[in-house]
Amino acid sequence: MAKNILRRNSVDTLRWHTELMQGVGKENYMEYLWFDGVFDGGYYLRVAPFNSHAPGSHGVKGSGIPSFGFDLGLPDGSVIDHVEIYKPEEFKSAEFGGYWGDNALLIGKVNDKGEILEYQIKFDLNNVQVDLTATCVAKTGIQFVENDNGYSYYHPQKQVAMGWWPMAPRSEVKGTISFNGKTINVQGPAYLDKQVSNKDETFGGTGQAWWTWGHFFCGPYTATFTDSAATAKYKYRHFSPFILWKGSEIVLATLDHTTIVEQYSIDKVTNKFYPSVLSQKAKDGSVEVYTQITNGVVTEVKETSLEYVKYVRQVADINLEVFRFGGFYDEIQGKMIIEYGAGMHYMPWDKIDCK
Repeated sequence: MAKNILRRNSVDTLRWHTELMQGVGKENYMEYLWFDGVFDGGYYLRVAPFNSHAPGSHGVKGSGIPSFGFDLGLPDGSVIDHVEIYKPEEFKSAEFGGYWGDNALLIGKVNDKGEILEYQIKFDLNNVQVDLTATCVAKTGIQFVENDNGYSYYHPQKQVAMGWWPMAPRSEVKGTISFNGKTINVQGPAYLDKQVSNKDETFGGTGQAWWTWGHFFCGPYTATFTDSAATAKYKYRHFSPFILWKGSEIVLATLDHTTIVEQYSIDKVTNKFYPSVLSQKAKDGSVEVYTQITNGVVTEVKETSLEYVKYVRQVADINLEVFRFGGFYDEIQGKMIIEYGAGMHYMPWDKIDCK
């Protein structure tokens, strides 16, 4: 089965890869963790702590500038968001994660296999206070290549690299979030990964023509995926892994799935163009999966200083069907966080965004 070609993340993937600040691509270096949590009561939280923020975004010039950002989605569809930029000396690394100034942290407990057993997220930013503890369920992080370093692209002489590693695909989270003068108790599933690159053509627009990327939680099932098309320079080649867990066990893994936009709409709140219906198909040996994604609530339509890309993220309903040996096996509903993006050359955005 395809899952046998996946490699377990090593202890080495837990650290920050600051040696990439010495390579040919040192000015492009960025590395960050990515947390998505879907909580009871209609709350959603995205957290993105960078040890080196993406150069060119949020006014950051050059590499090595730490940041800590979040989007807090509320039940009424509104979003509180913020990105805090720090001085390099204000960041301190940990065995996994780190500390940003005296008001933000993401740190984890790990074992000698490189598995994250538990992690904490705390911050006090933009009048929002968060204190969460995540206990990992599907805790085996994965790599999509055979290379020991796990990079999807690596040039050893130039020290240019790019990698994406699901670190803790599913955790059960409990804690508190305070905002607008009130404190709520939250609980629900969450996803955590790491992305790193110092390649000039990489995530979002420069190296991708378009992409879907995300993860879902349906009862005991968890999945992470991307269907990413490279630019015309690379003949639009797709990178399309899809991994499905049931509890802590991988039950389907393929590097060849499809995520298709079936319908586009205009979001009523933001007046932005977004995919309102999507479908997926993935197959691994005797196991086959179909999903349909609908009823999305847009949590972020990215408007940054990056002029070469637009993307939209949403929390949506998902219907998951699992088949084995051609027969019906399971059907269950849940929640998906999905991102759709494309370079400015891919669509005439100025014509289809409603003003």
